[in-house]
This record gives sequence, C-alpha cells and structure tokens, in this order.
Amino acid sequence: MMVTILKGLHGVQNYLDDLIVYGRTAAKHDRKRQAAQGLLPNDGHIQDIMQAPAPTDTAKLRSFLGLTSWYSRFVQNYPSEVEPMRACLRTVSQQVKDKVNKQEDEKTETYLQRLTRVYGKQ
Repeated sequence: MMVTILKGLHGVQNYLDDLIVYGRTAAKHDRKRQAAQGLLPNDGHIQDIMQAPAPTDTAKLRSFLGLTSWYSRFVQNYPSEVEPMRACLRTVSQQVKDKVNKQEDEKTETYLQRLTRVYGKQ
C-alpha cells in the first residue's frame, strides 16, 4: 500500500514501517521533510507571505489568495479568515457582470432598432 501512496514521489521511499526522505542537497531534503502530522510549511515561504505588500487590486488579491491557499491546512478557520476577501472578489465580479450585461442589453437594443429600420417596422 505504501508503494502505491509514494509512487511518483522522488526522494521518498519506505522501509518496513519507516519513511526514508533524501535529497542531493540539504535544501532539497528540507523541501521534502515530513512531520508526524504530514507536510510542514516552508519557513521561507511564510516569511515571503508575511512581507508581501497588501493586495491593491482584484488580480493581486486573487494571486494572494492563491498563494496562501496551500497553507490553509495549517491555519485554523482559514475559510472564515479569508471570507471578507472572497466577498470582495464576488462583489467586484458581480459589478463587472452587471456592467457587461448592461452593455450587451444596449447592443442588443441597438441591433434590434437597426433591424426594425431595415424592415421598415419602426
């Protein structure tokens, strides 16, 4: 069973009831380090997230949420913590959809007006 689970993971093998994790360098080994509860977050990445500037537009907010989503397994109540940010994206998305729908309605109306003029039914 462990062979199936570990299939495709380079630098990880099982021996009896142990997992052997290895890498060519200490840095590669550290990327694969395991704890009893599973993967550990990379301290360097956490520092990068903490030092990242606050998102200033929707693209940067989406990027930030994508960056932090992997770490959600380590943050208690992560969905509750990021809900205000996701709500902001939903609001912006709905505003864009409303604007596009309004433009499409106007284009449709203009097209119908032109069409009725062509056939002389206005």
